[in-house]
Amino acid sequence: MDVIGVDVIAAELITAGGAVLVALIGAGVEVLRRQSKRLREVGEQVVEQVVNDHPTNLRDDLDKVVVGLEYVRKDLAVVITSQRRQDEEIAGIREEQRIHRLEHIRH
Repeated sequence: MDVIGVDVIAAELITAGGAVLVALIGAGVEVLRRQSKRLREVGEQVVEQVVNDHPTNLRDDLDKVVVGLEYVRKDLAVVITSQRRQDEEIAGIREEQRIHRLEHIRH
């Protein structure tokens, strides 16, 4: 095989390799384009779920809810304490009634 034949084969290999490389780059670009489109769609869905249709910020709204729940928790603690005191008072009244009945039966 002469030098011209080797040069032709080398040129054909380089051309074929270049074509394969261009095809791979094209496929890679297409994959990235599709991923980019999907990420954009997901981003839009996230924005739709987070953005309010009213003038206040969602985070500010949640902060107000948390503060409100703290007030409810404190009020509930007061109610529970009051309920326990009433339970003790009722238990005392029952004990007094039991003692009164026993004394009444003895006399």
